[in-house]
Amino acid sequence: MGNGKAISLSDVKVGDLIFGLSEDGSPKLLYVYRTYPDRVLTRLVTSQTKYSFGRNGLSLQTWDGKSCRIVPVAPLTVEERPVALGVDEKMRSAKELVDLRLSPTEVHLLSKVARRIQEYVREQQGR
Repeated sequence: MGNGKAISLSDVKVGDLIFGLSEDGSPKLLYVYRTYPDRVLTRLVTSQTKYSFGRNGLSLQTWDGKSCRIVPVAPLTVEERPVALGVDEKMRSAKELVDLRLSPTEVHLLSKVARRIQEYVREQQGR
């Protein structure tokens, strides 16, 4: 996934980081933790909220009640991926509120991801 091109949902595998867009326009950075021939199970890196997607990219089930869709944004770079995985691990293993504090690097990455998704939305609206 490091070639700068969005991947097909048929190519998504466990361990991938993919991007989503909630019905309210919220950008999502999602970690793929399980795949099946007909669906992909993910968790939101920042909150650990779980989403189930069909291979068509549309949410089948969400644990926050909001629909979501996968957006074909270029994947994270080699340098960005470990930062995103670190955020996922931090949120998953936090025991105290202070454990959830993001570093400047993590904040920068999440802001960058949000901008990428917003740029995708603007491009789609311009078509």
